[in-house]
Amino acid sequence: MVHVSGCAKGCAHPGAADVTLTARDGVYDVALNAAPGGTPWRSSLTPSEAINAVASLSGADLSVEELSRVR
Repeated sequence: MVHVSGCAKGCAHPGAADVTLTARDGVYDVALNAAPGGTPWRSSLTPSEAINAVASLSGADLSVEELSRVR
């Protein structure tokens, strides 16, 4: 599951998702197997960079456990 959150509070879905994009100050952080505000895998991405980062994971065919170890 991919979750997009407008802030680190994650009010609509505070739990972990396979991929979480969290907006902050006009950029996005991408966290793997984490809740909004979790430790980012990639941070301070433009919208285009965030899309590319998530798209790069889609072809990887990784399990949730493997996603959490992607660096």
